[in-house]
Amino acid sequence: MPSKGLSADCSPKPVTLVIWKASMGGIEKSLTSYLSGLGSDFSFTLYSLRPVHEMPGFYHDLLHDFRQNRHNGAALYIDFLKYLFLHRHHIFHLFNAGPLILLMTALLCRRKVVYHIRGTVYWKKSWQKPVRKMLWRLAGYTKAEFIANSKYSRSVFNRLVLPGKKVRIIYNPIDVKFFAGLDKTSSERIRISYIGRLVEGKNLHIWIDCAKYLLDNGVNAVFRMTGDGPLRDHLEEKTNQLGISSFFRFDGFINQVEKVYRETDVVLFLSEYESFGNIAVEAIVSRTPIIASSIPSMKEIFMEFPEFLVDLDRKDLFEQILLKVIDLESLKKSATEARELFIKRFRPEEHLEMIRKVYLDEEKSVK
Repeated sequence: MPSKGLSADCSPKPVTLVIWKASMGGIEKSLTSYLSGLGSDFSFTLYSLRPVHEMPGFYHDLLHDFRQNRHNGAALYIDFLKYLFLHRHHIFHLFNAGPLILLMTALLCRRKVVYHIRGTVYWKKSWQKPVRKMLWRLAGYTKAEFIANSKYSRSVFNRLVLPGKKVRIIYNPIDVKFFAGLDKTSSERIRISYIGRLVEGKNLHIWIDCAKYLLDNGVNAVFRMTGDGPLRDHLEEKTNQLGISSFFRFDGFINQVEKVYRETDVVLFLSEYESFGNIAVEAIVSRTPIIASSIPSMKEIFMEFPEFLVDLDRKDLFEQILLKVIDLESLKKSATEARELFIKRFRPEEHLEMIRKVYLDEEKSVK
């Protein structure tokens, strides 16, 4: 019996998923949902624009093929151009690959081209802005269809890159059934966790300062940072300098993040910017309250539950957090209410069905 969306005489359609580098982040986590949930309808090739030593283990047995560039710089684009020429019959789904890659793909590909907006940074240096804006404008005239992971991502894209361009909203897929089924453990101390990359923009130095403030104000807590990144050594050294290293645990990257939610009483997430926020949804669905910065993406997620948010710009930031930690039972009640809504809003089946329709609707393009 054929899979949903395919006729009896139709074999799986080839799709190339293009990312900058095959590692383990929010985008890559979503791709595992694509591979497992859409693999009967589509044969997936993962293309890493930047070289990696080997295919990450979490993709094994899910991919039809794995490709990677062997070079960086200008050679990267030449390698990809060769691949494009040989696989023009594929559907191409690009994740934050940039305007030049998109333009090349849209001009050469004979089938559907999807550009997935999963971020809000389009240039980092002033000289890049005019060049990239020109490339974006050219790409905007092609047949490519644009989708974004949040209203906030779309608003930034339309404001900075392509004003007026139609962009469809498809929230990130979250395995809500899996996280909803987790059993929580208990502890005499309040277990406060951060989950994510240890990089700039996450306010992790402030996070550690906040931990010191909570301890100094009598909160019986322990702290955990799960994830890896270039700041890890600096952060560990800071806990030593502040004399609070005995209250801290640095996990590094772990595959089974559900263990962290199971052993966490509240997630503290003080990021300066996020295009969406998988961590926020996962936390609530796993019965774990969260204290998050009131950035636009978090306001979008918690539009009905502002009690989870704190203002980064206020001088009393740490006091805001302290009051929420002291009244943790109230946050737990709100998390219970939010959980039922999130299970419906962010279920992966809806995301995957929308992506399936985007792939199969090859005759139309978004104007």
